[in-house]
Amino acid sequence: MAGEATPLMERSIGINRQLAGALDTAIERNAILRIGWTADGSEVPKDGESGLCPFLPDGARVRALGRLGPWISTGSSGSFDHRGDAGSMFGAVLQGGRLLCEGHVGHMAGWSMRGGTIVIEDGCDDDLGASMHDGLILVRGKLGKRVGNDMRGGLIVVHGDVDHDPGSGMHGGMIVIDGRCPAPGPGVTMRPLSAAELKDVNARIEDPTWQVPADAVCLVPGGAEGTPTEPRPPRANAMSGLALMPTTPFPLLPGASVDTTALLGTAPLALPLPVLPHVKNGERLRAKRSKEDVAQALAEQPFLVDEAPRAIDMLRIGEGTLEAWPSLPDAAGAVIDLGDLPPMDPESLEALLVLLTSMCEEAPEFTLLGDAGRVGHLHRWAAQHGMAAAFMDLSKR
Repeated sequence: MAGEATPLMERSIGINRQLAGALDTAIERNAILRIGWTADGSEVPKDGESGLCPFLPDGARVRALGRLGPWISTGSSGSFDHRGDAGSMFGAVLQGGRLLCEGHVGHMAGWSMRGGTIVIEDGCDDDLGASMHDGLILVRGKLGKRVGNDMRGGLIVVHGDVDHDPGSGMHGGMIVIDGRCPAPGPGVTMRPLSAAELKDVNARIEDPTWQVPADAVCLVPGGAEGTPTEPRPPRANAMSGLALMPTTPFPLLPGASVDTTALLGTAPLALPLPVLPHVKNGERLRAKRSKEDVAQALAEQPFLVDEAPRAIDMLRIGEGTLEAWPSLPDAAGAVIDLGDLPPMDPESLEALLVLLTSMCEEAPEFTLLGDAGRVGHLHRWAAQHGMAAAFMDLSKR
């Protein structure tokens, strides 16, 4: 990163890199890696470390102790057990495996989850399972607002009370509640479980201590017949209005010289002004054998890409590019698309930077992408975190 990492960020990045160096051997030996204990087993609980254990592979087993921050075990397929509380985005984008938190978890746990199981034993804040695609979430204790917000699939089972707007905007999946539940809003139906549904749910849970009783209720999308609602379409031409805006107070005089290149980072990425072109896949931009002028110009032009970045490209970080996040070490840097990520406070953004930095041998260059209506907020965050640039998406105002 271009800016100074805080001591907490440095500790978090150090833990991730130490963990990465030990993962292959631990998987071969079926060993458990521990965070928060010394080599002799003495407890040294963590205190606020964030962005830990991203993209744990299948077969990995990790245990942690203490109070952890946001973005823990993002995109993982392995096993992660935590004794203590965790911050927001716990288990975001989970691909498989099993996560356990014995304490309380912050908001947006299980965001955009794709598979696997998350178990939370002491309640959760708002928006549990938001944008969830598949998988199983088991929670015991009190929940915040909007459980299953914008849910697309999967199963959430709650043994406890939930707050207002359960199932808000859901258009797939099922929420089962063994506790008090307020009436859902439009487009969501609350009803008893059928005998067949109860059997299927409990068979999926397996653990007898989490079985659902017959008097539990469920939330499903649609009207009385449970007809699913249509998901919201993705943003059309999200980057079509991308531009760099002048900050000089006066227009230039005729004949004045103008820089046509912006240099980003300490190992400069030359970004021709006024635009960073955006394509989905950077593979087709490689020059390969072609020596034609146009092909060569494209090969030398940095692009904003959603996958397969070259060494001169910037990788877009958002929900729509989740599978490409591990390819960040191949790119010149990352453009964090705030419009394609859940709402984040400064602590959550810092944790995301930890997560992404930990995946690279050298800290990448970061930039922010947001809409023009929040330009002041965008510039302030970029400056606070020492980012190389801030981009505005002018198609969203």
